[in-house]
Amino acid sequence: MNSYRLLINGWEKISGESMAEMIEQRGGKKRHMGCAQCIVHCSNEFVDEGGNYVTSSLEYETVWSMGGMTGVADLDIIAALDRKCDDIGVDTMREFNRRAGFTKADDRLPEFFYKEPLPPHNTVFSIDDDVLDAALAF
Repeated sequence: MNSYRLLINGWEKISGESMAEMIEQRGGKKRHMGCAQCIVHCSNEFVDEGGNYVTSSLEYETVWSMGGMTGVADLDIIAALDRKCDDIGVDTMREFNRRAGFTKADDRLPEFFYKEPLPPHNTVFSIDDDVLDAALAF
């Protein structure tokens, strides 16, 4: 793991700017709606050198967990790994965290969500962990 180094060699090859440029040059989509009703349109479609679909969306968390954190500075490799994970139903961030030793016990909201009323409705979060785990497919 790369958590002891500030940068990996070749980091600029997996930067957001490089990814956007590569997607545009290859004829992919730099932006399209990923979430219903969202105005940001941060989703993308990553294609290979031949313009063939590889994955959607190649997210910054995946680029970090399968790239920067592991020392891989090649968006094509990262995209191929993301596609393989998509094909078998593995969430790339969760899988990376699992392999790093984190469990569902580490994936919890801070206590204040359960105790302090939150705006705009001034209510506390009141969903039991087992219900949340079932919804998130733990």
